[in-house]
Amino acid sequence: MKVDFIHFFQSRAFAFMIVGAVAASAAYGIFLSGTPAQQRILQFDQRRLSDLQQISYAIDEYWARNKAFPDNLETLQDSRYYFVQSLADPKTQEPYEYRATGEKTYELCAVFALSSAENGEFLRFSPSPKVWQH
Repeated sequence: MKVDFIHFFQSRAFAFMIVGAVAASAAYGIFLSGTPAQQRILQFDQRRLSDLQQISYAIDEYWARNKAFPDNLETLQDSRYYFVQSLADPKTQEPYEYRATGEKTYELCAVFALSSAENGEFLRFSPSPKVWQH
């Protein structure tokens, strides 16, 4: 009878250790990658960054062809020469802001949910030579 009690205790202790290890692994995974809500916020910011890069490349290409900036972003989307997937924020559907600030300079603006410091992992490995601080 004593042997059965020890075997029962050992198998229960082992089961608790397994459950504890699984719970700790799940908690560590959430700690590393963030909650699902944080990941959605990060995905929206990544999409905004991708949109701005596409728009910026299209503006640069437009300038190279025409030696002037487009009057508005819709000009780029209406042309067959430039690929612009979206001119609006993926979450709010508000249009991105654009304005020419000089003969060879322009501003392209969006509202990000996270700052560059909070979103640094994605930005660090961005293939773009341009820096999109926010």
